[in-house]
Order: sequence, then C-alpha cells, then structure tokens
Amino acid sequence: MFKKTIESPLSVQTLGIAEIEKNPGGNRDILKVIQSLPGVASNPGFRNDIIIRGGAPSENKFYLDGIEVPVINHFQTQGSSGGPVGIINADLIRKVDFYSSAFKVNRGNALSSVIEFTQKDGNPEKLNVRATLGTSDAGITIDGPLSDKTTYIASVRQSYLKLLFKLIKLPFLPTYNDFQFKVKHQLSTKSEISIIGLGAIDNFKLNENVNENVTDETTLKRNLYILSNIPIQEQWNYTVGLSYKHYGGNATQQIVLSRNEWSNNAKKYFDNTGNSVDLLLDYTSKEIENKFRFENTSALKNNYKLNLGVGFEAIKYKNTTFQKIANSSGVSKVNFSSELAMLKYNVFGQLSKKYLNYKLGVSLGFRIDGVNYNSEISNPMNQFSPRVSLSYKLSNKLNLNASLGIYYQLPAYTIMGIEIV
Repeated sequence: MFKKTIESPLSVQTLGIAEIEKNPGGNRDILKVIQSLPGVASNPGFRNDIIIRGGAPSENKFYLDGIEVPVINHFQTQGSSGGPVGIINADLIRKVDFYSSAFKVNRGNALSSVIEFTQKDGNPEKLNVRATLGTSDAGITIDGPLSDKTTYIASVRQSYLKLLFKLIKLPFLPTYNDFQFKVKHQLSTKSEISIIGLGAIDNFKLNENVNENVTDETTLKRNLYILSNIPIQEQWNYTVGLSYKHYGGNATQQIVLSRNEWSNNAKKYFDNTGNSVDLLLDYTSKEIENKFRFENTSALKNNYKLNLGVGFEAIKYKNTTFQKIANSSGVSKVNFSSELAMLKYNVFGQLSKKYLNYKLGVSLGFRIDGVNYNSEISNPMNQFSPRVSLSYKLSNKLNLNASLGIYYQLPAYTIMGIEIV
C-alpha cells in the first residue's frame, strides 16, 4: 500500500502483517518481502541485501519503534546490512513503512532508504502463546499483561540448519538464535514508556566429517575446497532502547535512549588443526553505540506542524586482525590493530502546512550533523541538509508530488578505523 504524508509525499510504501505472511517465497522474512517492492533491485545468493536504485546495502537505515537497529540480519556483513536471514520476527510486527526517498529529517545518516518497523502491543487482557515452524527455524511468541497498565510481547527463535546440513552432507554448519521483546507501560493518560530489545547469536562451523562415506570425486573435491577456504565465524549483537512519549494539548515530546553492540570474530587454521602455529586468520571486531534523541512535535496556529529535535551518539569501534598471506616471495603477515572513539551530534527541524483548501501540501526541513572525527566533518554546517516536499491534489484520483533534498552518510566504521592508523 502506498502512503503519503506532507513530509514524505512520494516513495513511501506500507506493508501490513497480512502482506508479509502471504508473500510468495518470502518465508515470513520481512526483508525478503521488501526486496519484491518497486524500486528495490533483486540480488543473487539468497541474501537480504536491500539495493535501492543501484545504491549499496550499507546506505539503508532500519528503525524498530523509532529506535535505530544497525544489525538487521543473521551473519550480517560488517560494514553493510545484508545477510542470509532477517533477525526481526514477523509475529511481533504490526506494519512496516518503507521510505525510498524523501526521508523525514529525524532520520539521518541514510542515502538509499529508511525502513521503519512498528511492533504490536501485548494483549492487555490475557496470555497468548504462538509457536511457529519455518523452513530454517522454530520459535515461540508470547504476549499478555504484566499489570493493569503494562503489557509485553516477546519471542525467541532457534535455527535447525545445523542438523539439516549434516543430514544432506554440506561442509558448513550454521546456527543462529535470536530474541525480541517489547514492554509498554502507561504512566498516565498523557504519557507512556516503552522498552524494546532485539538480538542474535550466530555461529558458523565446519563439518570436518563431511567426506565420510562420500565416493563421488567431484563432491569430495568441492568439500575439500570449501573446508580449506571458509573460516569459522562467530557473531553476536543486541539493541536495547527506551522510548518515552508525552502527549500535551498541542504538542508531543519524545525521548529515545538506546545502546547497541556488535561483536564479530573469524578464525582460520591451516588444515583446520586448531593449533596456534597453524593460524592463518584471526579477525576480531566490535562496534558499540550509545544514542540519545529528543523530539518535539507541535501543532501551531493556522494548521502549521513543527518538528524540532536534537541527537547525540557516542561510538566505539575496535579491530584486531592477524593474517598470513602467501605470495611470490613466501609468506607475509598482517598484524593490524585499531581503536576508534567518536561523538556524533545533530539538530533537525521540519515545518509543514496545507494551503488552498488542503489541496497544496508544503514541507520545509533541515538537518545538520557533526562528528568529531576530523576538522572537516566536525563542523556540522559542512553537512547542512535542506529538504523540501510539495504535493498538489489535481483531482480525487490524481496528485502531483515532488521532493528535493541533500543527504549525507558516514562511511562504515571498518573504513574509518583504518584511516586513523
């Protein structure tokens, strides 16, 4: 379903849970469903890479109930956002808003798209339990009341790919687990607080006994090649956040606090011995972000709507890499270590109004972002991002829409960490 607001009059689509569950081939994976939407390029390899008009998968940003979630896939590629299986459980989702342009000013650091997931609230009257069995995992979802003013909804899932891959004799054995929850408390008739969480543990091991009882020469060579090249991988990540909303007479205030952490490790030994002397690769990396955002949305006189806000982020990135590389002169070693700490800050505002008996919608906005990484981007005015959106209703079935803006995005931390060495 196409959706239109004054701030984003075009390139916005909304998916309900019924569309997600009934999408052919989507397997209730929301990102796979998004890949079938107009403007999203398909990609090979059965991965959840979102490619908008040729942009990179790293140019997309994801929000869960207004809280940014950097890691959205199991076995996600660091420095990007693609992976084979999505983390978000469709059982907890009420709708998905997909913005392929005309992003609202309170959503920054994105070039290709902004994807917002809205979760359901728990049942305020009784306990509900739902079990699901997918093509690669099994899970359970529960929701219900904690008190008269507090509800919850939560899920856990675990894959059974390891057992399946062993049965069909594949040389790699992936296992993933994830959790997701939301707790909502009504503080008063005019204020509420929500706590959300999302996380995953992913392990990728080698099936070293894959060639037992295998007689086909081609299969033997293929398995040996894979075993000699693919490293053992371990990843884990989580995002937790708190959202406070206060509803006044003509204004709404929102405070968002969140923390996310992502750990990534890969090791490879010669002939898979596990001995330190045979170590070929040892990659360990961690990304940590602590975020704060405040917004005030006001309904002014003469039907003006004003959104103002500020944001701060404290970021840490660590990387240690050891690798042996064979070349014409023998074997060279790479021994690299990097640690990066940054503070990001932003200010944004957007003013919207409808004119000419609500036929003409006009929205003007701006966003400025600064990072204390170097002298150029530490000045937020160097990243001044103006936005304008227009919409005119020609008839009941025909509208003329347009938007124009300048957008900025930081490179991946894996790139920024190398540059400071």
